[in-house]
Amino acid sequence: MIAPEQEEVLLTDSQFVNAAEYGSNEIVLNGEIGKYLGIKILVANNVTAVAAGGTSPDGTSTVTPAMHRCIMVKSQKCGAIAYGYEPKLTVFDYPNRAQQRILLETSYQAKVLYKDAVVFIDVADA
Repeated sequence: MIAPEQEEVLLTDSQFVNAAEYGSNEIVLNGEIGKYLGIKILVANNVTAVAAGGTSPDGTSTVTPAMHRCIMVKSQKCGAIAYGYEPKLTVFDYPNRAQQRILLETSYQAKVLYKDAVVFIDVADA
């Protein structure tokens, strides 16, 4: 997963643009802009950003140029979600406001399965 700033740079790089042409019937993920060296590239707006002079995401140093912390994950190995019970939707009248409301109840937990299946890559914006 990369930030939109890295997407702009990749889409102007002829080496990426040529390699990103699929030519196959593989399913393209939402937000996916291509594939390079067998790695699917996804753009996400919630990638951690740090302004120049800010503290790095791991809190160990000061960032000289502005940067984004991109994420590389191993498919089907990085994490899992387990439901305590199935999501339940309840629709009910709310007469004093002349409304109908919807309530969603669920119980779940998310965990990292293999810590080495998630890698953070700090990329300078400059």
